[in-house]
Order: sequence, then structure tokens, then C-alpha cells
Amino acid sequence: MYCAANQLTSLDVSQNSNLGVLHCEANQLTSLDVSQNSNLGVLYCDANQLTSLDVSQNSNLVTLACFSNDLSTLNIQNGANTDLTVMRAYDNFDLYCVEVDSEAYANNINNCSLSPLWCISATTSYSEDCPVLGINDNALATVSIYPNPVKNIIYIESPNHLAESVRVYNLQGQLIMQETAVNELQVSELESGLYFINLSIEGKTVTKKFVKL
Repeated sequence: MYCAANQLTSLDVSQNSNLGVLHCEANQLTSLDVSQNSNLGVLYCDANQLTSLDVSQNSNLVTLACFSNDLSTLNIQNGANTDLTVMRAYDNFDLYCVEVDSEAYANNINNCSLSPLWCISATTSYSEDCPVLGINDNALATVSIYPNPVKNIIYIESPNHLAESVRVYNLQGQLIMQETAVNELQVSELESGLYFINLSIEGKTVTKKFVKL
């Protein structure tokens, strides 16, 4: 299917079970569900406005181009990453982790040359278990952390409530700190870099990013 370079804002391919090739790049898509397309081998969905993409059900995928979107989550853990010869996900500035079959394999094949095989931005990393990002809702809209960037102590501001659980993950999706019932966190021992902080408040979760100086 070729529908590139139009002004599409939505695309439903859920009934196209035999779909093998999809070119929908250079549109205005904000979401794309390919979970029902088990035969999909080639997917070009770059230059859209996608915020998440899950191809974990597409074990026949050999080419994926999803660069230049607004991705914050990308799951390519389909059990057949060794068959995925081209995977280009750079220029997604809110994408910090790509979920893969093997972190070691992904790092080894990643090569942003002129004709890249796999390529992600320098601020993105591969992991077999990316941290799950919570979804903001009205109850969490006023939750904030400061200062950011931080050297020593990061403060959690939530009206009338302590964070029931605080988890800090690195870019590889590894849990490196965990506290309960706190409104501040000592991070002076962390190495400099970018981290995720996952907060549980009143049974809901929100994940924010912070920079350790």
C-alpha cells in the first residue's frame, strides 16, 4: 500500500491481514496500529506526528523507517530483530528508549552512517525492558519536580500528597533507585546524565525526565 505524501490524519489497516508493504510516510498521522498485520515486512511511516509505535506483533518485519516523528515510545521487540535489517528511528526528540530483543545485538548493529542499518539519536538507547511511562491525567497535571537539572536533591511537588512510590531509571531502562512516601530524593551519587523518575500518587503514575549534573 502506497499512500505517502498526502495529508492523511488517520489510517486504518486493521482489516488488511495480507498487507506486506506500507508506505505512509510524509503525512499527518498521530497514531498507527499495525498489530493485525502479521505479514507486514516493510513499513515506512517517517515524517508523521506519531507519538508511539508498537511493532512487537510484526515478526516478518525487515524494514522499519519511523524517523522524524514525535515518538516517545517505540517497541520493536518482535522476537525476530535479527531479520530486521533496516531500522531508522532518529530525530524523535522525546524518544529515550527503544525496546528490543537484545540490547547487545541492537548496540552492535546500530550504525548511523550515510546508509544506516539501524540508527537512533544520541539521546536514545536500546533496552530489553524500557521503563513504562505513566500517563498524565488531571489528578497528576500539577505534579512537578525541581530543580531540573539537579546536583544533589530533587524535590517532588504534589498538592497535599507524598509520592507513595518513587522509582528512578537510567536510559537503559534499569531501575537504579527506589523510595516510598517521600517528597524529595537525594541524587548526588548518580552519574551525570539523563534519567526517568516514575512517581506513584494516589494509585496513579506519572513519569518525568530530569538531568543530573
